[in-house]
Amino acid sequence: MAQRLERDFEDEVVEILTTESGWTLGANGDLDLATGINSADLLSFIGATQIDEWDKWSRRFPDADAAQVAFRQRVATEIEQWGTFHVLRNGVRGNGCKFFLCRFRPSHELNPRLMDEYRANRLTVTRQQRYNAAHNNTIDVVLWVNGLAVATVELKNTLTGQDVSHAKAQYRSAARDPKDPFLSKRAVVHFAVDPHQAFMTTRLAGGATRFLPFNQGHDNHQGNPP
Repeated sequence: MAQRLERDFEDEVVEILTTESGWTLGANGDLDLATGINSADLLSFIGATQIDEWDKWSRRFPDADAAQVAFRQRVATEIEQWGTFHVLRNGVRGNGCKFFLCRFRPSHELNPRLMDEYRANRLTVTRQQRYNAAHNNTIDVVLWVNGLAVATVELKNTLTGQDVSHAKAQYRSAARDPKDPFLSKRAVVHFAVDPHQAFMTTRLAGGATRFLPFNQGHDNHQGNPP
């Protein structure tokens, strides 16, 4: 029953994201465990916005699969060196090609092409995401932008007797290895959340992990409105 109640909270969070905030529910099997990239979303975004550049890239490889594998590896290498935010802002180069991996909202809507590219951004949420081929540990929720992980979320439902402190403890535990490439190099931020409070950290450090409040405040005090 307790597990069901925690899943109920997860259901509610994901439903709000997908019905009110414009996110799409993705398949956790789309994650390429070798590179930490959601391959389906990344390639769909590239295909929708930069097909000519993709054709140029693909001509250097014997088939489509080889082109896709090489592209994921190129993006992963850039993330390893510069970080996810840098890659989302600046794109990647290789084989004489340049790809942007995110389109931010234009300052005006006078250019239809830029608006179409902005609308092509793929904001995806996956549930119970396995993230490492070496084990079956999963994260409750992962948020993706065009196939790149931007946030992980551990959810606790107070009706089970657990709260945000247990989510923090989970991130600090041995099950969340701070040296894991997905946790340390891919996802930008990690959230610990219960129905009343939220906290975040940008760096996992085992038992030394420090969380900052991510709450709205209420009546000049901590927390959130009821």
